[in-house]
Amino acid sequence: MRYFKQILALLLSAALLTACAAPAPGATTAANTLAPTPTTTASAPTETTVPPTTEATIPPEEAARILAERRDMVEAEMRRMMDVRWRSTEDFTYSKSSNAGTLAMEKATNAENIVEIKAGRVYAGLPYGHGSGSGYSWLSFAESQDANGVYTLSGITSELVHGGCFTEAPNLARLSNDCADAVFWAWAQVSTSINFTSTIEMTEQTGCVRVGEYTASASKNAKTKEVCKENGTDVMFAAYAQMQKGDAVVQYNSAGHAMMVADVHVVMNGDTIDGEQSYALILEQTSSYVTKEKFFFDEKLQENVYICGGVDVKYTFNKLFKTGYLPITCKELVDPSPLAEVTMYDSEAEKGLTKDNICKGMFKSNYRISSVTVTIADSTGNTVQQATAFGHQGEMNRFLLSRLNTKEEAPVRLGSLDIKALTPGTYHCTHTCQIATGEILTVRDFTFTIS
Repeated sequence: MRYFKQILALLLSAALLTACAAPAPGATTAANTLAPTPTTTASAPTETTVPPTTEATIPPEEAARILAERRDMVEAEMRRMMDVRWRSTEDFTYSKSSNAGTLAMEKATNAENIVEIKAGRVYAGLPYGHGSGSGYSWLSFAESQDANGVYTLSGITSELVHGGCFTEAPNLARLSNDCADAVFWAWAQVSTSINFTSTIEMTEQTGCVRVGEYTASASKNAKTKEVCKENGTDVMFAAYAQMQKGDAVVQYNSAGHAMMVADVHVVMNGDTIDGEQSYALILEQTSSYVTKEKFFFDEKLQENVYICGGVDVKYTFNKLFKTGYLPITCKELVDPSPLAEVTMYDSEAEKGLTKDNICKGMFKSNYRISSVTVTIADSTGNTVQQATAFGHQGEMNRFLLSRLNTKEEAPVRLGSLDIKALTPGTYHCTHTCQIATGEILTVRDFTFTIS
């Protein structure tokens, strides 16, 4: 991944949080990739239809290779989100609770929902919080990355966070992501078929695919503990045994939670699966780690590292069953057919591009949009203005360009645009869009004149 306040090279989806942004002439920017990603130009300004493909002609060995590669990508992205290292130069607090609306704001301000970040501490993993965040917008505060890979964040204060968080437009909640967000953005490395925003929505109706032969109610309000009980241990243990790297488990009872599977170990006891000896290693985004101040001593850093998420946490099949977890995956991890070609739609393309619609219109893709960067260069090619705004799960695969230049987005936007401040002359403007796979598309590329 690559990304700083100065648009240096940065971070985290491969392909994410992770994952999320894009470069322009003379500047490097990205939001959710660890390594430089080639920039391509969108082939057309309008949406296109991708012909359906089938797996019928793919040899079994090739199909297995394709699916294994996708699973590696997904699991690696989830692991990055859980392990990225960072520290803040200031103490600040934020709410891990959802915070849109009056009742939710009251809940968000409750003491048990407040997370305290201590200046100077090293944290591992993206901050936890509800807000449909991609989990990468916190990088707008990143100043540098040291030799040990630890990012230093500056400018985050409690006043700034709570000023944006406890309003009807909870923009600062996008500094973080939650359990469903994390699984979503990891799967979004390869998937265009998912469209959930919370654990209770992680059903077949939103693109999730069952792992195993268990039966479940089509109602999203069905309690998963009841589903496990109705199916029994034999059926559910057999389903858990079929899980592979990159799959997920989800439960929704009094509250919901989703986690990603990193590995599965099955132990037989005669003809049956031993539920206590069999287990899955889990990657999870959850608030319990940071609120309880869990940490480990890092030999390389020679200091404690405070954990924001769980990495390779052992869950026995018995525990998964008793807590009501259902194993699921996404279509692209079981169907080796070629992934959908990227489509990109620009609502302003047919109207003509001018300085007046630089921050107007909407981009829409069949893949999730991680970030959009606008770069304005003068006639000599020098960048004079640049701004990046981050996508978030709530917008799914569309991006409103007004977010690049609104006061409400300022806390989670990198840079700013002020067209009125440009002196007379000819300028070159590019709009680059990074999708969840890490690919960067040039969507707009035009010149304009200030007289």
